[in-house]
Amino acid sequence: MKKTYLISCLALCLALLYSGQSLAGTPDGRLQLKARLGYSIGATAPTSVPATIRSIDAFRLTPSLMVGADLQINLHDKWGLLTGLHVENKGMDTEVTTKGYRMEVVKGDSKIEGLFTGHVKQEVTQWMFTLPVMCTFDVSDKVTLKAGPYFSLLLSNDFSGIASDGYLRQGDPTGPRINMGHYCPKKNS
Repeated sequence: MKKTYLISCLALCLALLYSGQSLAGTPDGRLQLKARLGYSIGATAPTSVPATIRSIDAFRLTPSLMVGADLQINLHDKWGLLTGLHVENKGMDTEVTTKGYRMEVVKGDSKIEGLFTGHVKQEVTQWMFTLPVMCTFDVSDKVTLKAGPYFSLLLSNDFSGIASDGYLRQGDPTGPRINMGHYCPKKNS
């Protein structure tokens, strides 16, 4: 399914690039079509690290790729508007130590929700369409500043993790304590 999304997105971006070539060639240069290809380094957290995460024990870079096309409309000498369509993914692969971290633990068909204290290994992968709507300012021929919102439509979301070396308080901080054992990953021989 992920391959289908990726192939569809690439085809859409190529169609945008092809159709925009005639616009980019306007004599007054007001419209510019630009292809985008990018790689981001970071994580998926939209806010700062919550207080319930006491330490980040490991952080591994995950491939966060972006491909798309932007259409810039030059309104004045240096000012313009930019929009486009991007296909991108974001990911995270971390290990953290938590205290009172709200989570749901799933094992087989059973689910338990509560506050966990201990070690958490988590992996996140998200694929999305993103539409930027930005104001641009050309500082020079090679430098353009952009500011404005962007809107994303989440296509797929995969979140998984392992809670170990701690305990879960079911429901609230005074709920029944459920101990979580030590996790030992299987090693390929």
